[in-house]
Amino acid sequence: MEEKNLWWKPLLFKTVEELDTKIREFIDYCDTKAKPMTLERLSVFLDCETDTIRNYEKKDAYFGTIKKIRKLILADKVERLNDRTTFTPWIVFDLKNNHDWKDKIETDNTNHNNDITEHLTIEQQKAIAKRINNG
Repeated sequence: MEEKNLWWKPLLFKTVEELDTKIREFIDYCDTKAKPMTLERLSVFLDCETDTIRNYEKKDAYFGTIKKIRKLILADKVERLNDRTTFTPWIVFDLKNNHDWKDKIETDNTNHNNDITEHLTIEQQKAIAKRINNG
């Protein structure tokens, strides 16, 4: 059954199988040419916009196929990130901007103020100070 989109334009890929075949060709191309896998390279290979790929991901029938290639693209980037011969700072930038990676910053919000008199009235504080001074 052919799926129609909301804009009444014909789909670039009429079936999941057609898209899956093209994605396999893309993977072979990247392997053969030793090219990194990116969503942008995939869009060039498929002769479409990256938004087109993102839109296919929203279609139930194509979701699994797009999810698989996105996982492969992410795995390829992580492998390059960990390989000194293929690492570039761009990979970190790309992972942060296109794959929701974040620098983890931990903040210690523990109150180390042990002044128990902080929440006491002035009279209570004076009474404590008087007892301390009178020993």
